Amino acid sequence: MSWYLKSFFKAWLLTVAVESFVLVGLLRKFPSKEPVSFKLLIASSIFASSLTLPYVWFVFPYLLVGRFGVGLILGELFAWLAEAIFYYLFLKISIKKALIFSFIANLSSYALGYLITFILH
Repeated sequence: MSWYLKSFFKAWLLTVAVESFVLVGLLRKFPSKEPVSFKLLIASSIFASSLTLPYVWFVFPYLLVGRFGVGLILGELFAWLAEAIFYYLFLKISIKKALIFSFIANLSSYALGYLITFILH
């Protein structure tokens, strides 16, 4: 297995763990009108991250070859919006709450990933 695929798998595990933890905390602090089961919340978090992270890692960086920063920004915007739509549809929370929750979850996983990479390198 290539180094990049191993790194992707580690990033996926980190992303799923952090974003699930953040979403659980946010929904406890700011509950929705309809209760969301813990199983649905975790499954939604895993599924949403599993759908978006491959695009962030394997598609967006290569769309704009030589412009890593632009690909990174577009990839993160894609993940934020796609996951917000997913949370809106499956968790049945307001679109405003879905956008905020997705932003906080994605920012948290990105920041922790960046910090870990910075410390290890």
